[in-house]
This record gives sequence, C-alpha cells and structure tokens, in this order.
Amino acid sequence: MATSVNVDEMKWFHTIDRDIFAVLVINLGRDIAESMRIVGLWLWLEEMGYPNIILPMLSCSDTFIQTVAREAVICLNFIDRGELPASEEIPATRNLMNRNISLSFFRDNRVSAVIKISRFISEIGHKAFDDIVERAVKHRASGMGSHGRLRPTGSNIVMGGPGSAFRPYVRERQETGVRHLTPGASSSSGPPQRSEVPLGLSPDQRTLFITFSRGYPISERELRDFFNMKCGGECVEAIYFQEVFPYGQPLFARVIFRSYGTLTTILEGMDEEGKVKLWINGKHARARKYIPRREN
Repeated sequence: MATSVNVDEMKWFHTIDRDIFAVLVINLGRDIAESMRIVGLWLWLEEMGYPNIILPMLSCSDTFIQTVAREAVICLNFIDRGELPASEEIPATRNLMNRNISLSFFRDNRVSAVIKISRFISEIGHKAFDDIVERAVKHRASGMGSHGRLRPTGSNIVMGGPGSAFRPYVRERQETGVRHLTPGASSSSGPPQRSEVPLGLSPDQRTLFITFSRGYPISERELRDFFNMKCGGECVEAIYFQEVFPYGQPLFARVIFRSYGTLTTILEGMDEEGKVKLWINGKHARARKYIPRREN
C-alpha cells in the first residue's frame, strides 16, 4: 500500500518554511521565484548535513534575514554561473549554523544542489507556498509597495510552530483549536472506552496517520510512550515512519493500534476534515484515520 499526503498536510509539515518564505516575499519584498530557490537552498543544506537555519532565523530581525538571504543569492549565483565574489565567506550564514561553510562547498556539490533545489520547487514549493505567493502578488498590486512589513494572515496560512516568530498567533490557535493531549490525559472524563476489534478488521483499519511539523521532530519512542500512557498499557502494535535521507525529518508516520477502540479514542473531537491536533512533548502534530492509496 502506498501512502498519499495531501497538499494541506504538506503545508503543515513545511510550516516554518512557509513562515520564512512569507517574510522574504512580503516583509522584505524579495523576488518570489528567487525566494523559492533560497528556501530550497537552505533545505538542501540540511540534507547535506548542515543544521536547520530556518527555525532559528524566524526569531531574528528582518534585517538579519535579509543579510542571510543575500548570502544565499551569492551561493545560487555561484551554483548557476560560477560567479565568484571577492570573498568566499558567507559570515551571517556561518554564524547562524555555528559551522564552517564557504563557497567552495557549493562548488564541490554543485550538481546535487541544482537537482535538489529544482526538485523542491517543482514537487513542494509550488504547492506548499501557492497561497503565500498569491497574497504577495495581491499585496504588491494593491499599491502598498513591496515592503509593507505585514506578517501574512488568513485562514489558509498556518503561521509558526513553537518558538517561531509568529508565536502569539500560534498561542491563539492553541487556545481555540488545538487539543493539548498530554500523556495520561483523555479528552473525556474517565478512562478511554475501548470497543472490541471486529472480526476480520485489517491493520489499515486500526491505523492512525500522523503528519509532523518540520523543525520539531518526534521520535518513535516519543510516539509510542505518548499513546501508551494516554490510553493505558501497550496499545501500539507498530509504527512506520516515512523513509528519508540520513539527515532528513519524516513528514509522516503510520501508527497501528492493537485495538480499534484506541483509534476512535484518539480521534474524538476531530474537525470537519476528520483531523485532530496533538501536542506531544511540546511539539505539534496532526492526525487522521489512515486511508491507504490503492496502486493501479
């Protein structure tokens, strides 16, 4: 069985990337296509083993983000055309990473950068950033100028995760919509009521599909402990994470429960789309019933 991730779940996973993209194209008024490549460059660096710089950047000033973005453009120009500036140093990026990095790294890994950045734009960027692009275009066409210094808002833009520059907005969402499911706590009074597993019920029918938020990884042990403590006992049969490159973070995981009743307990209070928001060790996740995608 293949697993299908919809655009909404992709946007949820890339929340911090959407946040920084919004700062680039709305706050800083940078070119939209170039900004998408900048984000792709930063993600590629993570794939190559460098630290996540997007998350800490969200707590920095727009001025500093502008500096790091300009250094990213220098790197992109070097990758594209071999344009070597007077200095090979990119100090703001290096300080943010707390790791040594220079343009020689991009020269040595140019092919990988071109492939991965292009793939990010075609497979993720155009889908995950579409609403922000639309807002940026409207913002500029309205006569407010490129540098309106407005944080993106709107029902379709989920801004920030724990610790991001948009934390006040996240707190409001938590108070109004997020289920703070902590270990040992249930959404209803009394212990969870478990129904018997109907005869012939397949593992897929007892499976929860969880989408994570990039920058806030949740381990298999954290997932297992969370559900076992919440529902009392060894309720988890198996956990399968998305396969990723060595330094990557899985977008999703499938959790198979021993009891169908455990699945229904977790999904109590789900929204009109059949999803619940979880709060696991201070990190956001979203969950829904697993729907396998049939291969043709």
